[in-house]
Amino acid sequence: MVFPIPKRDFRQVLFPAVILTVVSLVTAASSNCQTTCGNVTIPYPFGTARGCYLNRYFYVRCNDSAPGGPTLQLWGAPSVKVLSISLSGELRVNTYIGRDCYTQSGARRRPVKAYAILPAFPFSTTKNKFTAVGCDTFAMTNGDE
Repeated sequence: MVFPIPKRDFRQVLFPAVILTVVSLVTAASSNCQTTCGNVTIPYPFGTARGCYLNRYFYVRCNDSAPGGPTLQLWGAPSVKVLSISLSGELRVNTYIGRDCYTQSGARRRPVKAYAILPAFPFSTTKNKFTAVGCDTFAMTNGDE
C-alpha cells in the first residue's frame, strides 16, 4: 500500500509491535491507566505512566498541548507520533522526512536528516517503502538484518 505524503514533514511508517498474553491485558485493564490519547487507543503493553507499560520501549506520552489536539508520542521521541496501536502486532507512526534541497538560484538549503532508532520495533518488510528521489541523493538503512 502506498501512503500519501501529508502536508507537514511526516511520513507514515509501520512497525510490528510485540503481542502479549490475555493475562497482561486483563492486568492493565484493571488498573487506573490512561487508555486513550486523542483518537488513539493505548492497549497494554503500552502505557503513559509507571506500572502501565511493559518496559521503557512501550512508554508513550500523551501531548495534550500539541497543535491540532492531543497526540501520542513514542518514548522520548517527540518527532515520532503514534497513529495507532493494534494488538494484532502493528504500531503505526509518523516520522520526519529527510530532505536536501536547493533554491531556484542553486543555493543549498539547510538539509533535514531523518532517522528512526527503534530497537524494540523492527520495520515491517511488507508494509514499508524506503524511497529516495532527487539529485545528489543518498539514502541508506542500517540494522541487524
